[in-house]
Amino acid sequence: MQAIRSGRTAVRGVALSTTALAMVLALASCGGSGGGGGRTDGGTGGGGATPGTQPASANVALLAGALGGTGFADGPAATARLCNPGAMAEGADGTVYLIDCDAVRAWSPDGGLRTIAGSRRIEPGATDGRGDQARFGWRPEGLALDAAGALYVADGANASIRKVTPDGVVSTVAGRAGEAAVVDGAGSVARFRGPKALAFDAGGNLLIGDTGLLRRMASDGTVSTFAGSPVFSGVRDGALADAYFGDSLCAMAFDANGALFVTDSLAGAVRKVANGRVTTFAWPPLPSDETAPPDKFYDTCGLAINTAGELLISENLGQVIDKVAANGSVSVFAGVPWSSGTADGRGSTARFNRPDKLLALHNGDTLVADQFNATLRRVSPDGSVRTVLGVPAQRGAVDGAGAAARFHGPQAVVADPDGNVFVADWDNHNIRKITPDGTVTTWAGSTAGEQGLGFSETRDGTGIEARFYNPAGIAIDVARNLYVTDANAHVVRKITPAGVVSTVAGQVGQGGYVDGDAGSALLEAPWGVVVDRQGVVYFSERFRGTVRRIETDGRVSTWFGDIEDGVLHGLVGLAVDADGGMYLSDLEDHTIRKVTAAGAVSTLAGRAGISGQVDGDGAAARFLRPYGLSLGADGNLYVADVGNSAVRRVTPQGMVSTVAGGNGDQRAVVLGERGRLNNPLVLAVLPGVALRFAVLDEGALLIVTPRQP
Repeated sequence: MQAIRSGRTAVRGVALSTTALAMVLALASCGGSGGGGGRTDGGTGGGGATPGTQPASANVALLAGALGGTGFADGPAATARLCNPGAMAEGADGTVYLIDCDAVRAWSPDGGLRTIAGSRRIEPGATDGRGDQARFGWRPEGLALDAAGALYVADGANASIRKVTPDGVVSTVAGRAGEAAVVDGAGSVARFRGPKALAFDAGGNLLIGDTGLLRRMASDGTVSTFAGSPVFSGVRDGALADAYFGDSLCAMAFDANGALFVTDSLAGAVRKVANGRVTTFAWPPLPSDETAPPDKFYDTCGLAINTAGELLISENLGQVIDKVAANGSVSVFAGVPWSSGTADGRGSTARFNRPDKLLALHNGDTLVADQFNATLRRVSPDGSVRTVLGVPAQRGAVDGAGAAARFHGPQAVVADPDGNVFVADWDNHNIRKITPDGTVTTWAGSTAGEQGLGFSETRDGTGIEARFYNPAGIAIDVARNLYVTDANAHVVRKITPAGVVSTVAGQVGQGGYVDGDAGSALLEAPWGVVVDRQGVVYFSERFRGTVRRIETDGRVSTWFGDIEDGVLHGLVGLAVDADGGMYLSDLEDHTIRKVTAAGAVSTLAGRAGISGQVDGDGAAARFLRPYGLSLGADGNLYVADVGNSAVRRVTPQGMVSTVAGGNGDQRAVVLGERGRLNNPLVLAVLPGVALRFAVLDEGALLIVTPRQP
């Protein structure tokens, strides 16, 4: 077989943690590991459907699970949705401005949320312009508001400082995209390594946390190095020019006396800059250290000084908000170390899921950007926490009927001929079965979502006695056997109709690339999977860009791709037609590929490297991060087009049309006759005369029925 060459550098596969998967999928469009970094075509910048490509009406019903989590919807606080909230700033009128994915948004005192600038669909870039025509790099980490009401954005991915006027016009005021360096000077002459934190001093100068440095931009736009070394990094106190900082200065704030406090995030330290010197104000151990896992590293990327003068920091991985006393001692203010959740409450009764940036409000409260809950949380001076914006994801490991059931990071879905649906539940490390009436049971793997002691506990067995380690893909053969790609165990598993689980290829816990007999072959993070009519199993290796096959005699071989170059690390979804032809979704190149049984490779729909939402023929069509694939009885291919919040149809000739969703400007699931989709990850065509899909979206299982024209 031959490889398609796209000119990209390989990202070699490694065992994926739960956090890594979240970053791959939720943040997939940034740079090397996602697709949004490609240029757009066909007018996606406005957030709505491209002219001539209208959203398709469909009935959307909830079959099992509960809705919530990351999205993107403007409107009243009760229905507004956040994507991945981060840095914040408060205006004089109480408006809260925030970075959300790669957009700048504003939450007004009356509760309404609106988008000021940037993409609503996760399309990173570096374009200046007005409103939704502008583009920022993935999730800028710094935001500051000047006295005239203009916002300044630390666009780390673009190594630049961007300005957003009150009417939404974005311009680059210092640095230049794609040119990371340390150069002092005015405007476009200046260069940054990767600016993160921003804060204005009393004189109107903008302090900038660059990689290992503090920089300062004067009101005339001249950038100078304020403190730290451009050569050495670490934690060393001393005069401004003699001090060393770590490589991640990602939050800062001034106190009432004009002293600057900075989180030296990866060192877990808080540094103080005052009277021409840098000192270490707080230093580990932090409260989360006592119960930390052996591989803990620090990520204190939020800092705020409230109106009472109290210094608060967030431990993103430790799941808590800490208070730093005047003597530098640190104690937990809200949350419980290493315990995630969504619960509101006071102190240790509250739970966060990756609390990130903090903002001290004028009224004495503190806002927390609760990153993986996609919410803003308000913390009062007594430590009481309540959710004020966004809808948290409803995760769990609960069997039951319909909306009472819970999944945790479901990644793949397949339907049997009776209409039962099987789901690969990544974070619960199991396989769930959902009957047509919505009853959810654990078909194989732990009912408690336990992983055991790591991949060494991955084991074969019957039903709930078996153990998985992050199942990523699932397929069914004509005999109703299920095949599961057990990604972090680096194996492919088989589940018989009686629930007996066995390992059919790979060696548990040993990632690698070796073809051969089933027991000696090595796989690396197997992802998508499909079975042809002869019982041959095909699976993709997400980060190697290969498709390999398991023959009926158990032998593993490489069927497609180039392991040396690994250029197609965006291959995720697979489907096989009756003639033995294979369809592949290329998440990063925004295309659908086809490989015939004879080995001829072609791009069936879309254009490599160009994203958008355009219906049309072949190369004229546009996708935005296509993921799951499913073939219908009508011979058409159906695509979960994640970035466009749509289900697309691709005929065997390559004609593309939208059959459900396509409302990417308002990304949130809406149930009903004129339903909407949010992030439809994967889908399965259900049996029956009428066209219906089982779709995983917002961590729940939906039934989507396109309305007939």
